[in-house]
Amino acid sequence: GAPPLEPDTLARRRGVEALRGWKYCLGCHASSQTMKRCGGCKAAYFCGPECQQKAWKRAHKQCCDEWAAPPTFEVADHASIASHHPLDGARVVSLPRVGTAEVAQVVYLPGDDSAYPGGLRLGIRML
Repeated sequence: GAPPLEPDTLARRRGVEALRGWKYCLGCHASSQTMKRCGGCKAAYFCGPECQQKAWKRAHKQCCDEWAAPPTFEVADHASIASHHPLDGARVVSLPRVGTAEVAQVVYLPGDDSAYPGGLRLGIRML
C-alpha cells in the first residue's frame, strides 16, 4: 500500500475531506465515501475485514467501548450559572501613566480559581 501519511498531513486532509462526507479507514488510512462502519462503536470505518482486524489488534480494541459510550456532560441549572459570573469579585484599578495625562484601567480577577491562584490580570483599557 501507500506509505503512511505524516500526522499533520493526515489531519489537514481529514479536515477538508470530512466536510465532503469522506471516511477514513482505521486500518490503512485510505479515504473513501464507501467504508464499512464498526458495528461496536459506530465511529470507526474500515475498507474491509482485513483492515478491521489490523486496526483491532493495533489499537481499536482498547477504545471501541469508549467510543461507543454516549458522551457525558455536566449539567448546571440556570440559577447556578447566574450565581457564578466570571467577573464576580473583580476589581478595576485605574493607573495613571507616568509622564503623560493618560490613564489605563486594569481588571483583576480574584485568585480563587485553581488555574490562576494568584489572580488574573484581564485586560488594559486606555482612557
